[in-house]
Amino acid sequence: MAVQNATIVRFHCCCTKEENHVDTITGSNTGVWKQYDLKLQTQFIWMPFLGAIKGVFSAISKLIPTWIVVSFILYVEKLCYGSKKKEPRNITFDDLAGVDATICELRYIISILHGKSESKKFRSKFPNGVLLYGPGRTGKTTLVHAMAREARVPFFPIYADDIVSGDVRLKNLFNEARRCSPSIVYIKHVEAIAQQGNGKSDPTLFQLHTEMEKCNEDGKMVMVIAATSSPETLDPALMSSGWFQKTFYVAKPDEDSRRKMVHFHLKDYIMKEDTKAICNLVASKTSGLVWAKIENVVADSRVAAIMRGGDHVTMDDVLHAIRRLDHYISLMNKFVFIRNQEEKRGKGTISVERQNEEQKKASYEEQKKARNKEQKKARNEEHPQWQHP
Repeated sequence: MAVQNATIVRFHCCCTKEENHVDTITGSNTGVWKQYDLKLQTQFIWMPFLGAIKGVFSAISKLIPTWIVVSFILYVEKLCYGSKKKEPRNITFDDLAGVDATICELRYIISILHGKSESKKFRSKFPNGVLLYGPGRTGKTTLVHAMAREARVPFFPIYADDIVSGDVRLKNLFNEARRCSPSIVYIKHVEAIAQQGNGKSDPTLFQLHTEMEKCNEDGKMVMVIAATSSPETLDPALMSSGWFQKTFYVAKPDEDSRRKMVHFHLKDYIMKEDTKAICNLVASKTSGLVWAKIENVVADSRVAAIMRGGDHVTMDDVLHAIRRLDHYISLMNKFVFIRNQEEKRGKGTISVERQNEEQKKASYEEQKKARNKEQKKARNEEHPQWQHP
C-alpha cells in the first residue's frame, strides 16, 4: 500500500487471471495483483453528510403512511364539505316571461353587487336577503339561476333539507361565499329549517341568522336568496327580524306569458306561418298550469316531430303533446280523488267503530244498573226487615 499526496491511497490485492485490467507488481512472485486507488480527501469530505441524508430518508419513509392517511381524510372531507360553488344554468333574463317586475328589482340588486355608480350616488343599501315565494314549479329556481348568470358572480346553491343542526357545511358555504365576494347564496325549500314554532331557539335557524349577519361585514357583499312554496309555514320572526328585506311573489304564468314562453322555445322549430296559431293554441290550452308543465308540452312537441320524421314542429305535434298532458293531468286528478276518498273512508270507519264502542259501553252500564236493581228487589223480598222505613 502506498500513499500519494496525502489524498490517494493505492493498494494491491490478489485476483484471478480471468479478470481484466490487472497489473503485475515488479519483483513479486505471488501472482497477479489488482491495483485500487482511493481518493481520501473526497471520501472524508462527504462522510459527515451521509448520516444526515440517511436520517432524512428514514424520516420520509416513516412519514409516508401518515401522509397517505391525511391525504385520504382531506379528500373525503372535500367530498363531504368541499366547495359548493356551481355554475348556474345557461339561461338569462331574456329567456323568461311574465316576471318583468321581479326582473327589474333583481337587476337593481345586481347593480349594487357590481358597485355601479348609480347605486353609489344614491347610497343604495345592500339588502340582507331576498325571499321568493309562490306555488311549486313556477320557476323560482330558474329565476335565481338567470340572476346568477346575469350577475356573473360566484353562485352557491344549497337545499335546506340537506342542512342539519350543527352541520359544518353551512358554515363552510358562507365562509367560501364571503371569500368570493361579491357572490350569491341560494337556499331552496327554506321552510325546512324555518317552520313556525322553531324560532331562534332552533340551532340551525340560529346558525343561519348568524351567518347572514356576517354577509355584509367588512365590505363583503353576499346576496342570500331563499325560496319557498309554503310561505304560510315560515316562522314570522324570519320576516319581522329583517332577514329578508325584499320578497317577490312568483305566480303561475298568465296567457300572455305562456304565449311568449312557447314562442321562445319553439321559434326555431316551427314554420313562420304557423308560429302565431301554435303559440295561441298552447297558451289557451294550458290555463292554470305552471312553467314546468308548459315546458313538458314544448318538449313533447319536439319529440313528436322527431318520431314522425318531420323537419318542423306542426300543429298536430303540439296537439299530440297537449293530449298527453291532459291524459296525465286526468290520471293525477283521479289518483288524488281516490286517495281523498280512502282517507275519508278511513276516518268514517274510525268514527263508526268509536260510535259502536260507545253504544256497547252505554248498553253495558244500563244492563249493570238493571241487574243491580233486580238483585236489590229480590233481597228486600227475601228479608223484609232489611228494608229502610
